[in-house]
Amino acid sequence: MILNEPPMYTTVEVTFPADAPAEILAYAGAGEWEKALVLLYEAGGTSEAELHRLRSLPSWHARIQAAPTMLREILSVREYAFDPVRFKNLKTPVLLLVGGETSPVYTAATEALHVSLPNSRLAVLPGQPHDAALTAPELFVQQVLRFLLGNGPPS
Repeated sequence: MILNEPPMYTTVEVTFPADAPAEILAYAGAGEWEKALVLLYEAGGTSEAELHRLRSLPSWHARIQAAPTMLREILSVREYAFDPVRFKNLKTPVLLLVGGETSPVYTAATEALHVSLPNSRLAVLPGQPHDAALTAPELFVQQVLRFLLGNGPPS
């Protein structure tokens, strides 16, 4: 199993502006998915430079199309309560990927899973933000292949 910065709440407080969820849902309700998506990124702390970079990628249009799913999933994370005991006997090998420059929310979630999963490996992708698969695809794929091919721990 491979997880890239799994979204879950831990000890790090998520600091969305109080009105952001309602505003995002209003845009979504009006079918303005790009506005909803941009506000979602902004509310999540995505920098203006990073948002500009994301919007310049060929995948941006696909992100807009996936906005209804993304919004539903992100809002549903608030309902999930992580219980590490549930996973103490998991035997499946798990690779956890985290960007070295990502949000503290994702770092804390990834580290909490790593401590809780008995057969997990953690790969920190130096200098990378949340979307390391987009910002450093070669590094990302290198870590995934290393794990899948069983060539030792992530570097």
